[in-house]
Amino acid sequence: MRTILKIVFSIIAVVLLIATSIIMLPVAFVSLPIRYFGKTAYRNWLLFVVSVLLKLWLFPLAFIYRMTYKGFWQYLYKLAILNDVSGNIQADYLFNDVFLKDKTIEPYGKYETVSDNTGDNFLKQNLSITGQIFTNILNAIDKNHVVKSATQDKK
Repeated sequence: MRTILKIVFSIIAVVLLIATSIIMLPVAFVSLPIRYFGKTAYRNWLLFVVSVLLKLWLFPLAFIYRMTYKGFWQYLYKLAILNDVSGNIQADYLFNDVFLKDKTIEPYGKYETVSDNTGDNFLKQNLSITGQIFTNILNAIDKNHVVKSATQDKK
């Protein structure tokens, strides 16, 4: 049964990869003006578009496929950490403006979880009122969550 499942999922993955390539050709053509901003900007834009398309198509497939294996709950925990770190990077300007008193002390946007970054700012007393409310919400879910997150990684 697993062999059939692997074959089916492999075929679907190849079809999605071909579809991504077909979609990327027009996207690359439409994105040609970006090339005038420099090769790095053009490359970064294409990498971003490809990563979003692959995530939208392959993630649901991989998620369903992963459900057939042991350790699924640990997999969910890893995905939660991944999304947390991703959120810290994606919302860095928003978090810096809304949660911090001084944006230069311990700014968001590093490759760490939002809780870890919030904990660092909490310990340095650099959170605005909104940041303190956010900290209280996290700490209501898990007692002393931000402090534990900030100090746990530093050991």
